[in-house]
Amino acid sequence: MYCEYNSRYRAPWGHAYFFISRAGNRDTTQQLIEQFQAQVRQEYHIFRQQCQGFLMQIEQHILAQSWLFADLEASERALQRLTTWLPKIQERDFFPSTETEATQAIYAQCSQALYEFAIAIYTYNDPASPLTGTEIRSEKEA
Repeated sequence: MYCEYNSRYRAPWGHAYFFISRAGNRDTTQQLIEQFQAQVRQEYHIFRQQCQGFLMQIEQHILAQSWLFADLEASERALQRLTTWLPKIQERDFFPSTETEATQAIYAQCSQALYEFAIAIYTYNDPASPLTGTEIRSEKEA
């Protein structure tokens, strides 16, 4: 591996060093890329598992006809955690692959599920609405 020291930067809060690093040959470069991809692939896998858990939790609330605002708020916090986590993974995804697209797709499903769950809760709890919990469930099944 080849390394070249470029410069030193002095900031009010500390020091930073910049350097350029190049792999010695194509095999080493390919190994480095594969290691980056494996790490990000694992992170995406864990993220998708969390998304699947989120979707299952929303589904459980709907099946139980639990139309509580506390459930909605907990779900909103869970989605917010996913929302802040995904860009952090994407920043490390230097070599995007099919994992990237699959992860973005399931995240979009989570956003949509929360949106629909929120509509159901607000509709059920709206005193002016003629709908009941049973009618909300029936509409979703249709």
